[in-house]
Amino acid sequence: MRLTSYCIKSKIKTLAKQAPRREHAYCGLGQAKDLLMVYSHKDKSIAEECMVRLRELDKNVYGCMYIPGGQAYETGTDDLQVKEETDTDLLMFPKTEVMKRFTNLPADILIDLSRPGDHVMKYMVLSHPALLKVGRKSQEQAFHDLSILMDEEGDVQALFDHIIFYLQTIGCSK
Repeated sequence: MRLTSYCIKSKIKTLAKQAPRREHAYCGLGQAKDLLMVYSHKDKSIAEECMVRLRELDKNVYGCMYIPGGQAYETGTDDLQVKEETDTDLLMFPKTEVMKRFTNLPADILIDLSRPGDHVMKYMVLSHPALLKVGRKSQEQAFHDLSILMDEEGDVQALFDHIIFYLQTIGCSK
């Protein structure tokens, strides 16, 4: 049982205000070696296809899947699974062990395909030390280095295609 999302939303706002001051680099897909993809359990099949496309480009691709409460989950995946029921506390913050495993995943570029209401994943994305973070532009606040404007519940495949297009277009600067 989770009490409220108020505290985690408040922390997300604080972290989002600090995001422009963190160290980052605009790294194109050609220069990136390690990629981390964050996605919702609902989009698992699409995310897996997207990760295959990235691996075909000789990239090391890591995944982190968010599983909201009450949803069944599969074993046998190499991706980090963040289960709302067991991996978050009463205020919806990820447990320390989960955060440590997540922030230790290497990533030159973090690709955020999570859904707008996935506050746990927003918090985790903001806490990760990736040099470049890309994802859907939020109506609440912008916290990605590269934000793609999409419908609130827009197509995840279309979002990924836009992200790849822009990452292939930009070069690297630090």
